[in-house]
Amino acid sequence: VANDIYDMFHTRYTLYHQTYKHKIVTIIEDKIIKALLEAKDTLGISPISGSLSPNDIRQKIENITSSSRKRKMPSSEDENTAKFIKLTDHILEKILYSTDDELKDARKELEDVEMRCLPKCVGETRLKETEEKDKRDFQVIQLDYNKEAENPINRVYFYRKRKHTKGCKIKKYEVSSLLPKKFSEHVGRVYYTKNSEEEEKDAKDCFKWWRLGMCAIELYDQPEFKGTKCVITGDCPSLDRCSITEVRSCKVIRGVWKLWKGCDYNGEDYLLKEGEYRNLKTLSVGKSTASAPAPAPVPDPAWCLECVPFKIHLYEKVNFEGPNFETTTDCRSLDDYGIKEVRSCKVLSGVWDLYEGRDYNEPRYQLQKGEYPNLEAWSNGNTASALSFKRVTSYKIQLYEKENFEERMHETTADRRSLDGCGINEVRSCKVLSGVWEVYEGSDYAEPRYQLSEGLYPDPGSWCASDPTAPALSVKRVTE
Repeated sequence: VANDIYDMFHTRYTLYHQTYKHKIVTIIEDKIIKALLEAKDTLGISPISGSLSPNDIRQKIENITSSSRKRKMPSSEDENTAKFIKLTDHILEKILYSTDDELKDARKELEDVEMRCLPKCVGETRLKETEEKDKRDFQVIQLDYNKEAENPINRVYFYRKRKHTKGCKIKKYEVSSLLPKKFSEHVGRVYYTKNSEEEEKDAKDCFKWWRLGMCAIELYDQPEFKGTKCVITGDCPSLDRCSITEVRSCKVIRGVWKLWKGCDYNGEDYLLKEGEYRNLKTLSVGKSTASAPAPAPVPDPAWCLECVPFKIHLYEKVNFEGPNFETTTDCRSLDDYGIKEVRSCKVLSGVWDLYEGRDYNEPRYQLQKGEYPNLEAWSNGNTASALSFKRVTSYKIQLYEKENFEERMHETTADRRSLDGCGINEVRSCKVLSGVWEVYEGSDYAEPRYQLSEGLYPDPGSWCASDPTAPALSVKRVTE
């Protein structure tokens, strides 16, 4: 009997996934919701706040129509929603056949539904527990057997022949061991507005590469994510083959990217991790003291880009033994990764910070590419294991022309082949505020060089210069 009940819940799950939440159904729902929101003021149908997202509105409607909802006096918001779902199809017809200019946007949404001019679903995937469920880049659907992650059989009462008037819960051993342990999952769908067969193919390829864990970035040729959009998933020395000629805003979907202000990886560059960047012009690369003028402004758009690789392999025991996993992203806690702590690791690419506490709580240790078989290899004798880690993507250094941090000073977040335009002639002391840097005694990164981690360096001798009196003439970030 228990197995039959599980089959019933599984049938419900299948119907919900394949029919009620079909990829076309959810897109049409979004279109109708957008149309009603556009028309609510003009037609006087304003029971729902325009600040609510389509997902919020859909959830409220499901709450009201759900048979499992408890009988209680609804809030004013839910009362309005209840009125909203009583609206019949005549509202859609009124919008669709109207000639009112104020209903133009609403009419366009419904025309798209009628003509089936809908965004194309380029891919669907089950999301891991460690992936965010609220990303705006794709549509997220929760699927379960009825009670989210809870085993549905836990709420079912059974009646035995000897005690047919008293319900009881079934024992665990009475249920097949072949049943799943989890009863909830999240499915992510990526949609794309199709302009051509070639663009659709590119979008599907981007989705495939994204699921393989590769870098992905959305580029726009205007600030505020306006203008022409282009999605890139690999190094791009020139934008000639793309649909845009320059980058003025972007959304980093996955990975860490360098955006260069010149073609073929020349000029200044921005180092960006996952996030939204509305205007590249606001990403300042340098500032100087009052006595040292700031460098001449550089063009704000980017002309080429490359993905900066980050990868680390973490082990629960020393000498690379025990449970382990490999990742390319930051981690606030190890709870979802199958290991309790980190006692050895291999940094395969990039620079990483390892923290002894969860949520990036100090102390921390900065690791570059290499193998670290035990705690002593990175923690200077400390025996505490690491519980969180993240990529080093922030770089900042203050360069001083004189020893002991005396002016003039120039602060930068970018590489400097020379100090021309920085307001200083040489570097005799510096403060590494974030990241790992290399200082060179010659211009254009001419040797000898010295690698500096975060800290204060009051003179060339403090960074172990071969000649304690020799200043540095160029600086560069260590990103790999």
